[in-house]
Amino acid sequence: TSRALKFDVTLHTKFGSDFPLVDYLNEQKIKLEDATSTKPTTQFTLEILGSERILSLENQCEPINDVSLDSDSVLISPVFDEISNEAFMKIKRDANFVLLDPQGFLRRKNSENRIYLEQTDLNLSNVSAIKVNPDELKCITGVSNIDGLKILQKKGIDSVILTDKQNVKLLSKNRIYSIT
Repeated sequence: TSRALKFDVTLHTKFGSDFPLVDYLNEQKIKLEDATSTKPTTQFTLEILGSERILSLENQCEPINDVSLDSDSVLISPVFDEISNEAFMKIKRDANFVLLDPQGFLRRKNSENRIYLEQTDLNLSNVSAIKVNPDELKCITGVSNIDGLKILQKKGIDSVILTDKQNVKLLSKNRIYSIT
């Protein structure tokens, strides 16, 4: 989307030789910084059993160690344990606007490689906006409703986005906006 809006985009990620979209990213003029790995790309298996979803880790690529930004804004969106706390802190210091999707900071795996979310104390300083679902909100704040959005805003985050299936809420300043 950013490229379609004529912004320069650089991905700081890691993937293996099994990743099928390298040519597409290059065609879209999306820059890749030290992205290739000898390990396979991080992959999950998703099982849907009725209304229950079971996510399992199949492969885990190497972590992203060194990120040097040449941009004003950044989206931090890890999928599973690839961004260290040190790299997270450095990225936040180097950008003027930080949008955080925290799922990869909250995900853990059990002995069967099944993924679950764990309550986590994230350092949210220098985060401008955050996008969470109810489960992620509960892991970060202890509550999964509007009160959780307010807790995040009190931590200094200007805009808090809550996505709950087809319902989206945005808390900005003292107003809550909703769309379906």
